[in-house]
Amino acid sequence: MTTETRVNLASTPVAVNVFKPIAAGTYEFELGDASVKVPGDAFKDATETVLKTPYIAVQLKAFGEGLPEGGRKYTHNLYIGCVPGTDGILNYARENGLIAMFGSLGATPPEIGVVTLEKTNKDGVLITADHLNPMEIVQALNNLRGERCKGRIKIKTETYAGKTADKNELTRFYSREG
Repeated sequence: MTTETRVNLASTPVAVNVFKPIAAGTYEFELGDASVKVPGDAFKDATETVLKTPYIAVQLKAFGEGLPEGGRKYTHNLYIGCVPGTDGILNYARENGLIAMFGSLGATPPEIGVVTLEKTNKDGVLITADHLNPMEIVQALNNLRGERCKGRIKIKTETYAGKTADKNELTRFYSREG
């Protein structure tokens, strides 16, 4: 005989999930899946003179002191645009970028094609932006799934939409050579 019971979902409170950042420090990471992410807005600002380019979201699992034995999930974004920052450094050449990640994984960075993104702005001007081919990067990283690397995490306080929150930021990968 089966007895049916009922649960009143309307009277069940919603549990609030509070993010607790990983403590600042050096951790070992296991490489998971990499995927291409395309920004929702095409242009970086209202002037519509600079395009946003795709980026790579890399799933990592952090291992180290204070973390669960099975590790803790972390997502790191790799920016692949071919325009240097105001300091003259390309995002993929930074110490938390694509090239450093390959070095930390003990892998030689592959030769990657360059893709040109084109979009006409509201004034009818064609705006272009070069970036590394995201599909080639995803394939190269997914071939290394399960490999381990080391990196440094810090806690960063950000304000967005009037709310302030602590977030983790992977600031650098450590090369296996030193």
